[in-house]
Amino acid sequence: AIMTVVVVVLIWAFYKELLVSSFDSALAYSLGINANVVHYGLMSLLSIVVVSAFESVGAILVVAMLILPGATSHLLSARLPVIMGLTVLHAALSTLLGFHLAKWLDCSIAGALVVGAMGLFVLAWIFGIHDGLLGKWLRQKRVQEQLPKELVQPSS
Repeated sequence: AIMTVVVVVLIWAFYKELLVSSFDSALAYSLGINANVVHYGLMSLLSIVVVSAFESVGAILVVAMLILPGATSHLLSARLPVIMGLTVLHAALSTLLGFHLAKWLDCSIAGALVVGAMGLFVLAWIFGIHDGLLGKWLRQKRVQEQLPKELVQPSS
């Protein structure tokens, strides 16, 4: 709980620096932000969180919860503030889903959390409007409808 508060406060306090340094270090330097300090600070914070989480919950859950919420959120949006909000929502939903799944199946909570998180990822991968399979298919259909018929079905 203490690490969560520390991480949230640091991200809130240095949001602008993190955003600029992560995507354009030259712009960060021109704005007076040392991108290397921000980068190594973020990596140090991530290392501390990962090591403390490994001790608490185990490797599989830590790796899954590092990758799946962010990857799922990126399938649903391209804007960083939206991705961050969706990441928190995904983590909360997969936690609730995992706990209920573990209770229902009488199995490991960590494994059930990973299954819940993966289930949400698969749903976003299929139904995501931004980068999901359904979204890509709908965009392809719209492009095909806009093309002249001669280009879509060449005459013999």
